[in-house]
Parts: sequence; C-alpha cells; structure tokens
Amino acid sequence: MSLKELRERILFVGNTKKMTDAMQIVASSKMHKAKVQLTNSYPYYESISQLLSLFLREGGKVTNPLLGNSIGKKKLLVVISSNESLCGAYNQNIIKAFKAFYEEERENIVQIYCIGKKIKDAVKKMNIPYEVPSWDTKSALLWKHLEDFAQDLMSKFLSGSTDEISFLYTKGKNIMSQEVKREVWLPLPIDPSMKGNEYGDDELSHRYILEPNKEEILNYLLQERIKTKLQRIFTSASFSEHASRMMAMQTAGDNARDLLNELNIQYNKLRQNAITMELNDMAGALM
Repeated sequence: MSLKELRERILFVGNTKKMTDAMQIVASSKMHKAKVQLTNSYPYYESISQLLSLFLREGGKVTNPLLGNSIGKKKLLVVISSNESLCGAYNQNIIKAFKAFYEEERENIVQIYCIGKKIKDAVKKMNIPYEVPSWDTKSALLWKHLEDFAQDLMSKFLSGSTDEISFLYTKGKNIMSQEVKREVWLPLPIDPSMKGNEYGDDELSHRYILEPNKEEILNYLLQERIKTKLQRIFTSASFSEHASRMMAMQTAGDNARDLLNELNIQYNKLRQNAITMELNDMAGALM
C-alpha cells in the first residue's frame, strides 16, 4: 500500500470514528433519558400495584373481566423492535424470539402487532399477516399514543376477540445486559396470596370509607396498572435499544482507534523508508 493510499485510508477511518463517537453520545443521552423515565414511573406503578393487591386481598370476592388466568387459545402478540440499525444484536434477538414463538404457537395466534421497522420487514419476509398501531412510530412516541393503544387492546380483549395479549420486547437489566422477554399483559394474573377469602368477607370496607364504590375504584386501579405497565414496557424497550446502540458504537469506535494506530505505524514506517531511500540516493550521487 502506497503512502497516498495509506493517507486516504487513515482519513476514512478517522471520519468513521468521529461518526461512531457522535452516535455513541446521542445513544447514551437517549438511554439515560429512558432510564430516568423508568425510574420516575416506578413509584406510581408500585403504589398502584400495592393498592390493587390490597383490594384483591381484603376486598372480599371480586370479579373483573381484566383479571384471571390466560386460556391462551386466541393470542394477540405485540412485538417491539427498533426502526434503525447499528444497535448490535438487538433486532436479531427479537426476530429470533418471534420466529421461535410463532412456530410453537401459530395455531393459537389470532393477531400480531408489529412496532418498529425491523420486525415489520422480518415478518413481511415470512409472509405472516400483521398490523401496526394507528400512530406513526417514526414520530415521537407520546403517552397519548400509548393510552389510545392500551384502550384499543383492552377493547379487543373485552370483546372476546382474544383471550390473551402479550408483548415480546427487550427488557434492559442494565447497560451491559438485556434480555428478550414475552410478558402477558392481559388478563392480569392474580397471585394466590392476593385472592379474597373464600367466604367473601369484605375487610376493606370495614377499615376504609370507599368513594364512589369498591367496584369503580377497582376498575380504575386495574386500568391504571395496565396502562402504566404498557408505558414501562415501551420505555424498557427504548432503554435496551439505546443501550445496545451505545455499546455497539463504543466497540466500533475502539476498533477504529486500534486500526488508526496500526495504519499510522505503517504510514510512518513507509515514510521513514522513503526518506532513507532518498538520502541513500543523494549520498550515492555525491560519491
């Protein structure tokens, strides 16, 4: 490789490193924003969950169509991927998990929602029919979008068109570790410790004054718990995507730096050899 070719290669790798460094900074900023949203939403989510547990445990016998154990004969699946690439194995892992789940449950799946360009493209190649939410995922995702989507999904569940709604997404444990997870969103499962006693004694009404009434409060708590869970699923998927992209860009930047060092060493050696040859030629001409 000539000196000119090495200079061009060094310039190209240097520009690539600048680009990966910039993308790493942007991904880091978005990741921290998603982390803050997850942290800030947790107290409300936990409070709603505790109140709901209290109602189910001490409110006597309660019934609500949003509660129960899944039959799983008519499943609706929502799959979340990213719109963009350059995020490591984030999208590949989601697509792989979707293929495995679909092969196992294809007879029971009645509807699929795809959110994110990468999963849409993959499902389209598999010739599997799918739907997308009414809102445009290319624009900023707002709470209003998620609230409307939650209402739409709940309507489908309550109408009986599906008896299980689950989300397939990437849950971020931390910056270094993410896992693909399928989580049942509806019906909301009841933990045995949360069930009212078999005699239907309403201990809650004896301890608190309930307004407007127990059924309406329970229905409100259920819907808030379900909507907040949906928001946390999307935020966790966003955190995982940006964490994966940040790590991928960091690795690419490290590799570019190592390559730059090697190219600079080669360039300096060639330049030194060229200078030495010129000096030898000059010395030979003078003799």
